[in-house]
Amino acid sequence: MKMMNKDKIFRAFNQKNAGFRFLGHILTVLMVIFMLELAQITQLFIDSIYTTSGNQPLGALWGWVGGLFGQNTTTLVLVLTVLFVVVAILKNVCYFGSSQCFFKAACSARSSLRRACFKKLSFSDNLPSAKQVFFNLTSDVTDFADVLYIHKPKMFEMLVRVLLAGLLCFIIDFRIAIGFMAVVPIMFAAMFLLEKTLVRLFSEARNRKSDMFGASEEMIRNIKDIKTFGAERWAIEKYSHLNKKQTQAITKSNNLINKHQIPLNILRMIGITAAFALSALACFLGTLTVGYFVLIMTYAVIIFDSAISFILSYYEYKASAVSARRLAGFLDSQSSIKPKTLALEPSFDIEFCDVCFKDNGQQILNNASFVVPYKSHTAIICSSDSGKTAIMRLLLRFVNFQSGKILVGGVRHEEYNISSLRQGFSLVSQEPAIFEGTVLDNITMFSPANKEKLENALNLSDLKEIIEGFSDKENHFLAESGKNLPSQVRQKIAIARALYRDAPVLILDSAFNKFPKSEAKKLIANLKNAYSQKTILFLTEDTVLAKEFDNVIKLKNGGENE
Repeated sequence: MKMMNKDKIFRAFNQKNAGFRFLGHILTVLMVIFMLELAQITQLFIDSIYTTSGNQPLGALWGWVGGLFGQNTTTLVLVLTVLFVVVAILKNVCYFGSSQCFFKAACSARSSLRRACFKKLSFSDNLPSAKQVFFNLTSDVTDFADVLYIHKPKMFEMLVRVLLAGLLCFIIDFRIAIGFMAVVPIMFAAMFLLEKTLVRLFSEARNRKSDMFGASEEMIRNIKDIKTFGAERWAIEKYSHLNKKQTQAITKSNNLINKHQIPLNILRMIGITAAFALSALACFLGTLTVGYFVLIMTYAVIIFDSAISFILSYYEYKASAVSARRLAGFLDSQSSIKPKTLALEPSFDIEFCDVCFKDNGQQILNNASFVVPYKSHTAIICSSDSGKTAIMRLLLRFVNFQSGKILVGGVRHEEYNISSLRQGFSLVSQEPAIFEGTVLDNITMFSPANKEKLENALNLSDLKEIIEGFSDKENHFLAESGKNLPSQVRQKIAIARALYRDAPVLILDSAFNKFPKSEAKKLIANLKNAYSQKTILFLTEDTVLAKEFDNVIKLKNGGENE
């Protein structure tokens, strides 16, 4: 995606939906017109009872209705009743139509933005933590969609209400309209006084929420240790402390809004009072009918209520726009990983040459050097879990190393197209990802299934018998993270997924820790048989299982070969 100005992110991802937005705006204007027309019909009701329409310009509508249906009051009331119902139905139809248009545009734009974010993540130097992904991307994308579906449409609707209702008031009586409409610009001027402060407080509240949820997710992950060692009190106090800070941030922003609404509501009451006094005086002087007095008061309430709603929507829009600008900054950020045109060959050796890697200031790999020939079955024994994971992450370019080089097929691995590089590997992690969906979905990764490959993967992963035990076989539904499955079954699904992909290199990152040694050895034998003409790279601390592989490399102190 091309670099873009941060303030143009909405246009960049919403330009394809211009037709829906335009139709939504047209329907919004029609909805407001019908709403204001309902008030005009009410005026006609009143003036038909009083049998007078006055000299106001909009009295021509009453005269047209009277000329068309006669001056009989009963007939006019019946006609106006039908007209009221028809206009009310049209108003609701336009409201529904405009909402659907804005919703469609927002969903489409949100989908495009999500795709761009995930594509950017693929070319990022580092994989963000789960907390950062959820709050810095998912939550920001939600804010982005809210702007398109809620905040901007509401601002537009409220502004149209103010302008059209004000215009009609000027048509009815110019002097009365000038008298109370002068308050509206003062209200809008007050809108900008606290804008920056409110946006800052909104952002602070959102960040506090991110910290609180991040801490709760961390505690859930560590719940076994927390309960085993009786640290519940500490966990509750930590969460409560963050919850208190988040509550204080929300309270501070809400209090400021509430305080700001006091002068806004005072101005609102001044404007409505002025409209009442001026229109009542005109009514007593006989220059304004009772119906038009009610009409002006209705329009005045609409104008000032809409002005306040516009101001509050504006604050919400500005706060959400901060999230959108954050997203734009993320999409515009530079990465040392560049998309290349070089494609990976179907067979390749892997070589680490004096690779040094630090993570959060800790030295994980120190001049690590080893060679994994193609078609070899190699076990790399690392003294630390972080070292094993680092090798996998470096190979798949989820992180960058500080010095040295990694050669894949004799070429620096950063020279490859990143998608092409990753297609050369299948991965079975110690904690595999299980997605909400069927067993079949999790093996094929939501792609159309190849029956022969699927059957082979199920047999080699010892998953066939387990699936046969489900009433719905491979269509058995799995909860997110596989919560409705034992850990060993989750691991076998991950092994079947890797076998189904049938990539040139199979990476096993402590993939057998959940199995007894006998079952682990059986699975390793199946994998070696399936990958007899391909590469297996087993990253482990288990020296017993490492002996099942032909080539064993021991890394001591993060890099020295024993």
